[in-house]
Order: sequence, then C-alpha cells, then structure tokens
Amino acid sequence: MFLFEKKIPSALNQQLFGLFFPHPVGIAPGADPFGTKYNSFRNCCFVETGPLSPTPAVPAKRPASLFAPPSKRAGTDISALKEAILYIKDHRPRHLLAANIAPLPTRPDCEAVTRDLLEAFTYIYDFADMFVIDTFSKNKDGVAPLQSAEYLSESMDALINMRFCYDKYKPILIR
Repeated sequence: MFLFEKKIPSALNQQLFGLFFPHPVGIAPGADPFGTKYNSFRNCCFVETGPLSPTPAVPAKRPASLFAPPSKRAGTDISALKEAILYIKDHRPRHLLAANIAPLPTRPDCEAVTRDLLEAFTYIYDFADMFVIDTFSKNKDGVAPLQSAEYLSESMDALINMRFCYDKYKPILIR
C-alpha cells in the first residue's frame, strides 16, 4: 500500500532555500517510527529523521524514524546518529532528507548543548538535505534547553559558522 498515490498538481512546486519541493507534504518522525517504510511514501516530498543525538544507543521508548531499533544491532555501542547514517547508506530515501538533531538529555550547560548539536551536525551533514533543530528535546530535569534564547542563539551561531566549512549550503530550520 502506498500513501499519496495520486499525482500532485505542479502548481504546488516551490523552490525554498535552494531545495526543490514538488509539494508541501512530508513525513515527520512519528509517521514511520522504525524507519522501515519511508520509501513507501511514494509521493512525499521530504522525510524527517530523529531527533538524533551523538550518544550510545540505549533501548528507547520510541526510536528515531530512519534507523532500525537498537535491538537490530544488538551488542553494539553505537549512537542513534551513527545508526541513522548506517541505515541511510543502505536505504537512501527517494525524498529530501531532513535530519532532526538534538542535544543529549544529560547536558547541563550551554557549551555542552552546543557541542552536541555541532557533533550531530557534522556527522550527518553529508547525508541530509536540510536540518531541523529540535527545541522541544528535554534534558533529564524535564527542561528543554534550546527554548532558552541564550542556548538557542549560541548553538545557532556555532552551526551557521560550521556550515561555512562545507562546499554545499544546506538549510537549518528551527522547530
């Protein structure tokens, strides 16, 4: 079964931040929690992974969208981010790929949050078409650090500066 079987009218085409979107319909992480059907969404325009963090994978209540659950690679000490990259290499999406990145839930300070985002950003840069910064990701105290203007501003400045190191421009969106 395929979702969105009908042809989408070309009047919905948009060129946004250097990327071509044939229409505004995409798939968010919750639509395919184990990442096994994202290429079945034939007429979707983009697929969003994540949130991805540079941490060793532990069994999660809800794994990120584009990688197989950690149980599929039992016995490995691999981050959700690296798991996603391995999965993308084997199953490249036919759509634009938006990598949703977030800091580790154990990070207490702005510098550590920024470092986590930069690490995730640099690891997955070559595999994603655009990035989504997850400002709703909460730390162990139940606080979403990127909802602080100071944390978000410092992190975004660092990500934008890092993006200058790459030959190809890729947009960064904030959620």
